Amino acid sequence: HRHVLYHYGMPNQTYSQIPCERLEDCWDMTRCSKRPVTVYGYGETAVSMAKLAAKRYPDNLQWVEDPQTACVLLATRHSFATPEQMHTQPLWNAGRNHLLWDADAYFGENTDRPFSTVTNFDYASLATAAMMDANIRLDFDISTATMRMEPSAEFQQPAQLENLLTAAGSRPTLVTFKGNIFHWDQIWWQHRYLAYEYWERAPDVLVDVVCKLSKRIKTPRRKRQYETSRDDFAAQLLNSTFAFCPGGGSVGSFRFAEALSLGAIPVVTSEFVAPLAPEVDWSGCLVRVSEARILDVPRILRQIPEDSVMARQARCRFLFDKIIGWSELHGRLDPITRILPLALRIWSRRIENYHRMREQGEAMLNDA
Repeated sequence: HRHVLYHYGMPNQTYSQIPCERLEDCWDMTRCSKRPVTVYGYGETAVSMAKLAAKRYPDNLQWVEDPQTACVLLATRHSFATPEQMHTQPLWNAGRNHLLWDADAYFGENTDRPFSTVTNFDYASLATAAMMDANIRLDFDISTATMRMEPSAEFQQPAQLENLLTAAGSRPTLVTFKGNIFHWDQIWWQHRYLAYEYWERAPDVLVDVVCKLSKRIKTPRRKRQYETSRDDFAAQLLNSTFAFCPGGGSVGSFRFAEALSLGAIPVVTSEFVAPLAPEVDWSGCLVRVSEARILDVPRILRQIPEDSVMARQARCRFLFDKIIGWSELHGRLDPITRILPLALRIWSRRIENYHRMREQGEAMLNDA
């Protein structure tokens, strides 16, 4: 199998992976004959995650202490200090049957700018928020959500949130975005710049940015600071029907989870892969726009009927409560209490579907 290099704009932010069209192409499925699906964790954090998932979904998952009996070998960013340590693990087997959680945080700074070196993940499955529709291997990788690296005092569950979310419908601000713009090469910084520079100037369209190191952005406003307080983004979201959630160092950013937490409908670009997709359907929540239509976002949003707005708000709130929740919004908690167990449950279903298809095929041959 050939390796494919995926670049995130900057030459030193690269990883390689092997194309996997079918589960059996890259995993040893003879390890996965038992039901429920057995899971082993590398290190204390991964063990805690595996145990939590098995406790929550005992019909689908079982934690095992012996890695030789495991179907899924779960690793986190704490499991391996270097790529060499990962590759020389006795069970590595070119990454087969490994699920690397938060793969974008391995062997580098813990940021949303993934893969600080050219990392070879071989046949391992990746769980990361840095996946685009062009490089995610459907049914093999799994998309997660970008969280803040540190807790945010601004994003605490407000006491009045229940009343605000119950009163569904349009809010005073149509759409909001607030964030940094860097001169780095990832295209998602330019999406932020397009919104700031070219969106219509209207009272209900709020875009507030600060440009940092913006040598390539030739505009008199390139060194401007936030027009409003750095600490009022939560208030903006509470008053906004939609929130623009472009990427930054990668296709996702923590604004996506923050927008969901305060009832704003995320607006994302077409290459964004939502958490736990395709098994979880986000079409009733998100608004997607192509890169070519970013300039038209306010006009597109104004055309969405009120009943559709209310339906999207309800779906977004349901998905936030089930997949992310307030406990995980404030940082990458270990163990992750919601999205990781759900991701492992999805993996168990993928493995069960593999066996079911084989059994049905054999049954048809016997009946022929």
